Amino acid sequence: LDVTLVTSIPAEIEESGATVVDFDVLRRSVAESPEDEVTLSLDDALRLTVTSGAFSIKVPVRHADDFPTIPETPETQITAPWATVQDLIVRVSHAISDHDGDGFTLQGVALNVEGGKLAAWATDRHRMAIAEVNGQPRTAKLLTLIQTRASALISAMEWEGDATIGTDDRFTVLAIGDRTVYSRNSEGRFPDLRKMVPAKEAVAIVGADAFSGAIRRAGITRGDLLRFDVDRASITITATSSRGETSEKVACDYSGPAFSVGYEASYIADAIGAMRSDQVMLEFAKTDDAAPLLLRAEPPDETCDHIEIVMPRRM
Repeated sequence: LDVTLVTSIPAEIEESGATVVDFDVLRRSVAESPEDEVTLSLDDALRLTVTSGAFSIKVPVRHADDFPTIPETPETQITAPWATVQDLIVRVSHAISDHDGDGFTLQGVALNVEGGKLAAWATDRHRMAIAEVNGQPRTAKLLTLIQTRASALISAMEWEGDATIGTDDRFTVLAIGDRTVYSRNSEGRFPDLRKMVPAKEAVAIVGADAFSGAIRRAGITRGDLLRFDVDRASITITATSSRGETSEKVACDYSGPAFSVGYEASYIADAIGAMRSDQVMLEFAKTDDAAPLLLRAEPPDETCDHIEIVMPRRM
């Protein structure tokens, strides 16, 4: 199993037992039940009956031994607030790759504990997202990759309290309350994106709402390339496609040389959507058409160091 979720709920048990049932059928049977409570009963013919009020459904099932073995909990573990772990994964998940290459495994979110910091990062080689917080014991160490499906599952789980995170050669385990997520570890390597953050050559500060609004309106023509014309007072954002051309000036605080550069429209939209501030700092690694773009909150977020990096596209 690549991703496993184990959970339990309160119930009145008249006779213990175990079976394997089609998840979607059971989920819909319970969700559509006319009463608040349901009764589950298993007969010798390998049928599970779900009853609620006047409604009942019989579902064919399988022997419990047919279900894959649940992994054991790893010995190497750390503890962190669930809200923090979830927030880090949510912040960077949009940059997860949907393919592998060059010996690296990029299909997921890397989770790292080192030097008193808990960090998450993701990349698809054309963009990177990195989020990092303090608060871990300086002696704690952990590095693992949370698979894409497990990352999506974690992002949707609600819980108040701490999470226990463990990893071994086969699985990464995240436990909260009565729920445990198992994510199979990849055999490939995942690069440390923090070592790949380029130095800045020029900085522009823009209003988050104005900037995100201009990016959104540039998508009206469904053009996949945005042209940024950067000068001392504004950034002109232009998008062109067979459906038409949009152009909008966004005021900015910038004192470097004028230049033009292109970026993937959806990547910029995702990056600005992940920012949680009234202003965004745009850091250009160069002042030409080969400039990687770094986006940070302005002023800096005191609770989370969050960086979005988008590589340029040829115009």
